[in-house]
Amino acid sequence: MEEKLKEKQEEISYLNSQLQEQGKKILNAYQYCVSEKEEKELLDKLIKEHIEFTKFKEQESVSYDYDEKIEEYEEREKEIKKQLREKLKKEKMNEIRRILTECEKIAKQQLGLEANLSDEILLIEDKKQILLQMPNNEEKEQKIRQLELELAKAKVELGAKKDENSRL
Repeated sequence: MEEKLKEKQEEISYLNSQLQEQGKKILNAYQYCVSEKEEKELLDKLIKEHIEFTKFKEQESVSYDYDEKIEEYEEREKEIKKQLREKLKKEKMNEIRRILTECEKIAKQQLGLEANLSDEILLIEDKKQILLQMPNNEEKEQKIRQLELELAKAKVELGAKKDENSRL
């Protein structure tokens, strides 16, 4: 169990670094693509919509109104892209496509990070339950306190990531 927990923590660290790297790529491309306020607002809206759409596709495929929702997302994206096409050159629209591809990666990494954090929490809770079944001694109490700190930290991190991801 200790090894699984360590693996989860390494995956979380890796995903965090990947998210930062992807974010930098998007920021660089974003700055190249748009300069006018209205263009920026449209691109922001498109990016948010696309990330939300990607997450929906990844999480809600068993939803009873899945097809209907997919079409709604596609229509909203299509309308925003149409407005951008009226303002930007073809080469910049191609760059926006690349930005959207990076956004898909980010959305999937965000979901993976949330899943890993949830798994980490479960592993810590399991480890704590095993410790609780052992005879009482000072070492046990110390390990339980340490696990409770790790658990609190993981829950805070998960909550922060969910808040951060919902703001995108």
